[in-house]
Amino acid sequence: MLNKLELMGEVVYMEPKRFTPAGLPIQTFRIKHESTQSEANLNKLVNMEIESIIIGDLANKGISVGEKLLFQGFLDKRSKKSMKIIYHITNIKE
Repeated sequence: MLNKLELMGEVVYMEPKRFTPAGLPIQTFRIKHESTQSEANLNKLVNMEIESIIIGDLANKGISVGEKLLFQGFLDKRSKKSMKIIYHITNIKE
């Protein structure tokens, strides 16, 4: 099954970096995206925020609030018991 998401957006909130019990860095933050998309031959203004997470070495990249970047990754549930979506970032391009 395909589960890929590429999103250009601005980092608007960032929690302090933390670590898994195994010592992997985790960075949780929110991305704000604004664009105009075409749907059914109409222009639609898209304005949303999505909770995002980076786990592993990429969390040490040092992104900060206000940066506008291209994020690549996949969507998953926030936890086993939750149905809330979180965007797992696997690559960042400037």
